[in-house]
Amino acid sequence: MTRDELLQLIADVQQHKSETDSIEIKTAQGGVPKRLYEPLSAFANRPGGGVVLFGLDEAQQFRVVGVRDAHQIQTEVANVAAEQMEPALRPDVTAEIVDEKIIVAVEVTEIPAEQKPCFYKKAGLQSGSYIRVGNTNRQMTTYEIFGYVSARTQPIFDDEVVGDATIDDLDHAKLEAYVAQLRKAHPSTLSEPAGRGSAQATAHREACRRRPPSDTGRFTRLRTVSAGRAPATGYYFCSVLWDNRNGEDAARRTVHG
Repeated sequence: MTRDELLQLIADVQQHKSETDSIEIKTAQGGVPKRLYEPLSAFANRPGGGVVLFGLDEAQQFRVVGVRDAHQIQTEVANVAAEQMEPALRPDVTAEIVDEKIIVAVEVTEIPAEQKPCFYKKAGLQSGSYIRVGNTNRQMTTYEIFGYVSARTQPIFDDEVVGDATIDDLDHAKLEAYVAQLRKAHPSTLSEPAGRGSAQATAHREACRRRPPSDTGRFTRLRTVSAGRAPATGYYFCSVLWDNRNGEDAARRTVHG
């Protein structure tokens, strides 16, 4: 946060004589408030996050009164955010001199949807999750918590692009073992090509090793490989899933022998 941005936040609060849905005020004359976890949780769960300002006094029309020990404030805020919140938070802390007094601003970034809700560890998920409502921090209801948790998606690491990889990086021995395992598990669908040394089987394996039509040289981790003989036609086939450079839907290449 720049000095001008901080001064603008202070001016907005003093003009409206109120906290907002994205700004919380703490006098902090005696140090960090004991319930600092409430705004940290609420802002981490809020779209766009929020800011906690230390050193303004709500009882004096939000006048700048400063903090006594800016170093202690920053250290305690960092400790609460990193050690007492789940997931751990890494707020951006700024200290500025305003009207010859030190103001500390703590910017809390919204966490990803798959990590929500952020909660206070000691209270647990059900009692330590907060949400911002107007200028207040409200404990989440069971229904709200369920909504966040149920909206989480499963990890998709197998869809991540392997940068600078080529088809030659694949372990063909392991692929052969995997295909053999598939044939054993699904004998009615997949069958061993007759004569591994035959021209047909050799052409089949070489076709499987070729790059996808786009020839991008980059692909995601192999997710599906099937090979065998189609019962209806007797043809050999090999199907491999690829993802292209632009992250579009996987394209299936099927080679018939």
